[in-house]
Amino acid sequence: MDEHDEEVVQSEWSQTDSHVMVSLLLECRLEDITLDWSDTDCTLKVADGRTWSCVWNQKVDVAASKAKLRGQHLQLKLAKSEPGTTWQQLQVCNFCDVVKKIVCRVEFVTASHSCC
Repeated sequence: MDEHDEEVVQSEWSQTDSHVMVSLLLECRLEDITLDWSDTDCTLKVADGRTWSCVWNQKVDVAASKAKLRGQHLQLKLAKSEPGTTWQQLQVCNFCDVVKKIVCRVEFVTASHSCC
């Protein structure tokens, strides 16, 4: 097993009315990064084998978006396709929907009523 097999790329995000900013802690050189992004998702690969991917919560304007390596962090500045909207989360969370359905089913069985 490679030393990076279990490493996760740490990320943080914030937003303004017009942009979503994502900061990824990479500790590598720019030439070690492969970034593939679209208006709906992003995949990042580092030469040492680490990866990070995200399906955006909402569409972004790729032509107006930027990526910069600043020190140990890759900064993504994503232009919102619909400025003024508030993202409740960075990415689409199908897993959250599955957990919600499981919790609802447990409540249904224990309380004998439907919540989903």
